[in-house]
Amino acid sequence: MLDLASRQDSVRPTLELWEALSAAEIETYLAHLLRRHTLDPASAPFIVHAMADDWSDLSLARKRYLAWHAARGAASTLLRTGMDQDAARAAMLEEMRRRSRWLASRSVNNELSSEEYQFVPDPQWKKPILLNVFLSSLLPMGFSYWTDRPGRLAHALEQSKAAGRS
Repeated sequence: MLDLASRQDSVRPTLELWEALSAAEIETYLAHLLRRHTLDPASAPFIVHAMADDWSDLSLARKRYLAWHAARGAASTLLRTGMDQDAARAAMLEEMRRRSRWLASRSVNNELSSEEYQFVPDPQWKKPILLNVFLSSLLPMGFSYWTDRPGRLAHALEQSKAAGRS
């Protein structure tokens, strides 16, 4: 990873690493929430896959918010349905999709502050070492792992290159 930081052609691999780290983080966080609410944590990969299109334009912090918000409703559904895990998972997906569309519409209408509806881990949270190395060596200045999207970095770099050619 440190070798990657010193290379000139590191943009694409850095974006791929960012995407892989954030995908693993949201799946782990979702499994934690499911376990915490007596839901099946093995559903986390299925839920992440099912939500891929719905939350592709969201930051990791917003995905964490959606997962937290929907897990509470899924736990309620689990109790109401006599511990039916399938019904709870379906309720969770439905709520995540509904709330994701709501966030997208608020964002398009400029009714959403960049700080709203986000869950960033506590500063005391012990980060995995791979994430620490990524944050200290590869993430460009001015970008936040939690509140930005890798796509925003790609767009900024493309614009920077285009401006350099003009």
